[in-house]
Amino acid sequence: MAKSHTLPGNVSVADFASVMASRLGRPIHVNTIYGWRRKGWIQFADGEGLDADAAVKALRSSPCPLFSADPEPTEVEVEARAEAERRRAVAQADREEMRAEAERGLLVRRDAVQAMLFGASRAIRDRLGAVAARVAPRVAGSSDVAVCTRIVQDEIQQALEELVPADLRG
Repeated sequence: MAKSHTLPGNVSVADFASVMASRLGRPIHVNTIYGWRRKGWIQFADGEGLDADAAVKALRSSPCPLFSADPEPTEVEVEARAEAERRRAVAQADREEMRAEAERGLLVRRDAVQAMLFGASRAIRDRLGAVAARVAPRVAGSSDVAVCTRIVQDEIQQALEELVPADLRG
């Protein structure tokens, strides 16, 4: 038969260990309770019962490693947590807004825009690159700078207008 360890006031060490285990969320051995008593972290008065709440309070203010891992947060930590929660809420709102804009067709993917710009840039390059070959025969016989300039400008203007889709022309 196991030896019964009793504290003053008929409160057993095993019962106190059970109470502490439920408060800490982990098993506590009776020898741990005796160790806390030896270190002076908790007190048992002769003829009095053990107050678990008072013992927990005493342990929280002691250097007991089971309690030092859960200190009260400092004002800076509280403010940092509040700021992190605020940033998280802002980011969530931004994601929801972007999702709604995408569904309405107001938001497009970057890679789609880049592909469109690449294609448009290539078309501009090809069209303007062909201007010289098309206007050279028409300006070759002219010695009037104003006439040559007008021919080149007209050809460039025509090339640029052909690049704009008909539904976008004003």
